[in-house]
Amino acid sequence: MWLVDGDAVRRVRRAQGLTQDDLAAKSSVSQSAISDIERGRITRPSAGIVEALAKALDVQPDAISRRSVAEERPAWKSVGSPSD
Repeated sequence: MWLVDGDAVRRVRRAQGLTQDDLAAKSSVSQSAISDIERGRITRPSAGIVEALAKALDVQPDAISRRSVAEERPAWKSVGSPSD
């Protein structure tokens, strides 16, 4: 799961002179979803949305998001199993 940085999306979009409608057209992500991401209403979009926005903005996905902490943690392993 990705945690998107709406401020970063807005910053990069504006730096490239794009409107939300322009980014929507380039990414196939709806303008309302982009608005919600930039306002912090959507913080955990699908990986597909993050990748589409990053590609349309010509940046790596980690420039506008990061993996959630839950995915960064290693899975717990059992130390052993009880013997009968």
